[in-house]
Amino acid sequence: MSSIMLSAKSNGGVSYSPPKAQESALSLPDVHTYENGVQYVTARSLYRSLTSNANNFKRWSTDNIKNNKSAMQGIDYQRIMRRAENNRLIEDFDVALDFAKHLCMLTQTENAHKVRMYFIEAEKRYHTLLTERNQQVAIQLTALMGLLNEQNERIIGLERRIDKLHRDRVKYLKAKVADRKRVEIERRQQSQVKDLFDLYERYVRIEQIDGPLSIFSDLVDALKMHYGIDMYAYRGVKKANEHWFDLAGRYGFAGSLVGVLKMHMRKSRYL
Repeated sequence: MSSIMLSAKSNGGVSYSPPKAQESALSLPDVHTYENGVQYVTARSLYRSLTSNANNFKRWSTDNIKNNKSAMQGIDYQRIMRRAENNRLIEDFDVALDFAKHLCMLTQTENAHKVRMYFIEAEKRYHTLLTERNQQVAIQLTALMGLLNEQNERIIGLERRIDKLHRDRVKYLKAKVADRKRVEIERRQQSQVKDLFDLYERYVRIEQIDGPLSIFSDLVDALKMHYGIDMYAYRGVKKANEHWFDLAGRYGFAGSLVGVLKMHMRKSRYL
């Protein structure tokens, strides 16, 4: 007998109908399938296949189904109410196929044997169909997994490209900011060098007692004293024909020289 609980029928359940040749010789019931895979037949259609007396269904169903001590409602059968052709509600049962085969064996007629063999064939057909469907599903799942893996690889590739684009963008922006800062520093240094030359030339024109060389030496000493910068230590990096003030601009201490020169001019009261 069936060990699987009977449940609500699936709208798209599998049904098995008898071949035309068998149907003409013997009234065989259609085999239906619940969502959980349990096959069943209606008790009234089974009764019509087992006997020619259709008027004793109530007694037959009571003796063989309701009062059958070896049958359990909800497992082997399920009581239902159906509408007859005259729209009257009548009692019927959904009978699990295993229990239906058991009822055929109890009947012990030639028709019952044929019906039981038909049920066995229906089970075989169902399991064959189920196997084929499972194989198709497995093939589809394999193909789907292949597509998913391919999509995942594409997504990973896109993520890597996006990450590279982001890193390149950050690098570009940093380089742009650094370049802008460098340009600003160069402009500031050029301005400081220009101011340095202008102030120095002005001071040299005014101070003519010791000459420009003496003034330059004083600036070098003051730079070292006030800022700790030894300008002569840069001799090794000084370009040919490069003025010391230009060198100071390249190495970022032209502003310090301007400050020293202004202090020197204030002391001499030229500023």
